[in-house]
Amino acid sequence: MAAPRSTARPLIPALMAAGLSAALVAGILLDAAGAAVSAPLAGATGALGLVGLALTAAALATGQSVVVGWGIALLAAGYAVSLVGRGGSLDAAAPLVGLALVLVAELSHTACEWRGPHAVHAFVERRRWLRVVAVAGGEPRPAGERWPWPERCRARCRG
Repeated sequence: MAAPRSTARPLIPALMAAGLSAALVAGILLDAAGAAVSAPLAGATGALGLVGLALTAAALATGQSVVVGWGIALLAAGYAVSLVGRGGSLDAAAPLVGLALVLVAELSHTACEWRGPHAVHAFVERRRWLRVVAVAGGEPRPAGERWPWPERCRARCRG
């Protein structure tokens, strides 16, 4: 069993997730305003983005990780509506929006997990964040190559 955690520890990923999702909504709204999106579509973009932000914030405040997926889905839907409003043209920022959505989801789930009564071993956390950093950095992995596991975990998992 892992050592008990500080009660302030979940605040770090929660604040990062809330800030990143707020920045994402602001960016989507500014992009929709700059692209001269029609008023109904701009309203739908804003409503979806703000409801997604509110759901993500509610999940972070209550520790209910079930709600995180709905918040992320609404944030993505708001972005999709803003793309439709521009006529479906290619958006060069799409990979960054996708990365921001993945990071908000990971940070939100981490904040919810760290609030719970169970503790995750340090090497499991390191491996998960290594994957997130690798995805964010675009580290290529050859097909079929697996992530390196610590020897103690490999021995424990197999036997």
